[in-house]
Amino acid sequence: MMFGRGYFVNNGCFGYGFFNTGWHMLITIGILLVIVAVTYSLIKKSKKSALNNSSLESLKMKYVQGEITEEEYLNRKKVLNRK
Repeated sequence: MMFGRGYFVNNGCFGYGFFNTGWHMLITIGILLVIVAVTYSLIKKSKKSALNNSSLESLKMKYVQGEITEEEYLNRKKVLNRK
């Protein structure tokens, strides 16, 4: 068994520990936070888009069925597209 300089010396992997001086840990945490933030924003954007699409479909159906006028349809569509 080789327990010399490299593996399993005092502080773990390669003799320096996994996070060395602490900066590695801060960088790792920062990268993880960025990944979580990007994932969260993409999911939020996707849900908002799906909700907006269903609202537009509902509005189109009301217009096609004659429940609202063309002017009302265009005004409501503008409002939905702004959000």
